Amino acid sequence: MMRVKSCDSMSEGSSLTSRNHLICFLYMSRARSTMLLAEELVGKCSNLALIAGIQTQGRGRYGRRWSSPRGGLWFSLLHDLKIDPSLLPFVGLAMAISVVECLKDFGIEAKIKWPNDVIVNDRKICGILIDSKILKNKTSHIIAGVGINVNFSSNILPVELKDKTITLFDILGYKIDLISLLDALTEKYYAYMKELQRENLSLILEKVNTSLYGKGEEVIVYTTNGSFRGKLERIDESGALIISVGKIEYFIDYASVKKLLKL
Repeated sequence: MMRVKSCDSMSEGSSLTSRNHLICFLYMSRARSTMLLAEELVGKCSNLALIAGIQTQGRGRYGRRWSSPRGGLWFSLLHDLKIDPSLLPFVGLAMAISVVECLKDFGIEAKIKWPNDVIVNDRKICGILIDSKILKNKTSHIIAGVGINVNFSSNILPVELKDKTITLFDILGYKIDLISLLDALTEKYYAYMKELQRENLSLILEKVNTSLYGKGEEVIVYTTNGSFRGKLERIDESGALIISVGKIEYFIDYASVKKLLKL
């Protein structure tokens, strides 16, 4: 995949194309939200990664605000992947595995906090948001929105986020090239997506369960129907989280979970 200058040195509207996957990377110094922009481009283009230097209206699940200062890797990948809708939970997991593996290349041990976060030292370093549309029992497109805290100190974040957030700069003490990180991340992600298109879930499940945050520990799960405590067991073949309470196992699906905390 081609290597180019860092995002900080790219000019407004700069673009490049990935040789391996025919993805166009489009950079904007400032955007409301790369997810919102990707949604506006559905049906007009595909295989496009929209990258923002700063997001003024970055968002996570349930419309929660995502703080997106300069120095982070904020992007949304729009592609016309057609898969069975039942496989959609694994799209976010495939991206999460890819992030974990990229961080491992820097000697950082990260964990996947189901359903959509990546955690280092019990603090959030990455959030993932997946959007899609279903036509004739297949996805017509998928948008993978990703926010990774990279080249800034968590000290600049709002007070309520400082103790919950960590950045690569906090850990490494130096800045890295954002486009090189994006190159490596998309390469890993597309490799997993090929497995997903073949409906080969075994590799993804193995990787996710190996890096699953809180696995084997007592957790409290907040869902749309209330909360309960139990032992976090694994993620199953449907992409659901398995929580055991005594000898009973509960299956928590992606749509119903609101928050998960270790006790």
